[in-house]
Amino acid sequence: MIGTFWRRHLTGGELEEAEDLARACSEYDQEAGFSRIVPPALRTGARHLLVRLDAPAAPLVAYLHLDGAECGTLIVHPDARSNGVATAVLESAGLPGAHGWAEGHHPAAERLARRFGCTERARIWRSVRPLSGPHAAPLPPPAVPLTESADPGPARRLWRAAGLPERYRPPGDGSARLLYAGGPGGAPAGYAWLERGTRTVERLRTGVLRAVVPAVQGAGTGSALAAGALALLRDEGVQAVEAGLDPALPRAVRSARLLGFQRTQDDVLYAVSKPRELGKS
Repeated sequence: MIGTFWRRHLTGGELEEAEDLARACSEYDQEAGFSRIVPPALRTGARHLLVRLDAPAAPLVAYLHLDGAECGTLIVHPDARSNGVATAVLESAGLPGAHGWAEGHHPAAERLARRFGCTERARIWRSVRPLSGPHAAPLPPPAVPLTESADPGPARRLWRAAGLPERYRPPGDGSARLLYAGGPGGAPAGYAWLERGTRTVERLRTGVLRAVVPAVQGAGTGSALAAGALALLRDEGVQAVEAGLDPALPRAVRSARLLGFQRTQDDVLYAVSKPRELGKS
């Protein structure tokens, strides 16, 4: 039997427990591509659900993170998986209007989606491009000057003008590496967003390209930005780069394929379509 405990904020020992669980799950899943939470994100969520066995003082076996847009990520300790913990959490908590990504489109996510009447709202093709080794094709030469900046303001303005979904908006907490393409009059002609740090995927040091947003479509700026971002990672010793391609943006998919990205798996955004009462504490 599990106990679920909602929190508006995590502090003290509960925050440390949740961060330890996030690190344990991330290390366990880093080569499998399953959903993960970066520990610092636990400090900013709008709602937190702690899941314990039997009692408030029992060890933490699962954790649900909800952001301000009710997008959730559920992680379960590796030792507690395949025991129905995720199903029990969703049955006891209820998440009206909530949604979350099933990264890797794991069969367990499909089963949960069917059980709770979830509907697919979006799909991302996760794709990988080798930067070194025998399967790494040469990169095109730089076509536009790129400048790295910590200022997300210009990127956010470009994102807003492009009318793209929220996932393409760079955060303002310094966690994004932003490369700007020079444009006429000093205004940026677009941006590429890289994650700071790397992951280990199939034993390769892998960087993550989160978004490429040109100010004008069809001018070649997006491809130049992507190529420049890949060259930067390659020169830093990164062995591969991962990107999420939105099939609803065929121009971006075509550019990525021309740069050598190969689709490896799908990430699916599910939404709860049968509202239930949300637990509180």
